[in-house]
Amino acid sequence: MSKSRETAAAGTADGGPATAFQLKRGRLLQAAAACFNRKGYSGTSLRDVADKLDMTDAAIYHYVSGKQELVYECYLRAAEIGTAALARAVGEGGSGLEQARRYLRYHLQAMCGDEGPIAIMSEIPSLAPRHRDEILRRSRAHGRAFETLLEQGIGDGSIAPCDVRMTGNAIMGAVNWVPKWFHGDPAVAAQILAEFPAILTRGLAPRPRGLVSRSALRQSSGTMDENASPPVFMVVIGEITDREKMKAYSEALAESLLYEQHQGYYAAIGKPVEMLEEEWPSHQGLVLARFPSAEHARAFWNSDRYQNEIKPLRSGAGRFTVGLFEELPVPGHVDWAKVGF
Repeated sequence: MSKSRETAAAGTADGGPATAFQLKRGRLLQAAAACFNRKGYSGTSLRDVADKLDMTDAAIYHYVSGKQELVYECYLRAAEIGTAALARAVGEGGSGLEQARRYLRYHLQAMCGDEGPIAIMSEIPSLAPRHRDEILRRSRAHGRAFETLLEQGIGDGSIAPCDVRMTGNAIMGAVNWVPKWFHGDPAVAAQILAEFPAILTRGLAPRPRGLVSRSALRQSSGTMDENASPPVFMVVIGEITDREKMKAYSEALAESLLYEQHQGYYAAIGKPVEMLEEEWPSHQGLVLARFPSAEHARAFWNSDRYQNEIKPLRSGAGRFTVGLFEELPVPGHVDWAKVGF
């Protein structure tokens, strides 16, 4: 362990507040992570990091012995943050799928919040052998822990049978690459936290028995069943007056996995990317969720958990108008494969 890590560890052993040294060191690792993520190990100099913090090159040596130790410390910090997020999610209990969703949210909150930027571990071979071995050990242990979570979900029925190694690699790969393209925009951070956990775990939940999606009907028959209940869009138009209540509602809804259980997903959320006529009210937002049928949408809306546990959380958060709109048939000239349903 480096002298800087020994000092930092000693300062937090009693659970007290961080020292000035630790706070400055933390800012150094965040700045260095941003530089390494953008320019890579070989393209980043200590001068780049120092300029970002308005300090001298020499001052950096008060915290690390050089650039190689600096990137190691950044990678170690990233590993510790991921481990803490997973431990927190598992410690709160629930099904395997609930814990997986919660872990992703906690990890993404760290990446996109006050603990970010977090370094992408893309250049582990450039580390000194003992540092490389330590980072690989931690990374593999984290991957195995997430695979164990997936296995737990398969065992309790919340996750459909899958190859946990391939599934874990796919999900973790997507999560770990977020710092490469996320650059601190609060609006983008909010969108990541609202959508990514559901996007990355949408394929994990088992398909409810007796519910057949439109795509399944197409694949089995080659054409659409004329009598099949058509897909619908649930349209929610809201005027939010209490963002804290709305945040609690949104988090509870995401954790419930009700959308996944009823094969629904967000098709659009938030405000327009561009207005073509008139102005969009600044206080108004829209949610567009797609369900395979009106029956799926009603089962979601009328479920005991939504009506009795989740929906009451947004009471007093604003005014909301909710309706179902039938999806129109796709014209014959449209290639189904390009539609994406």
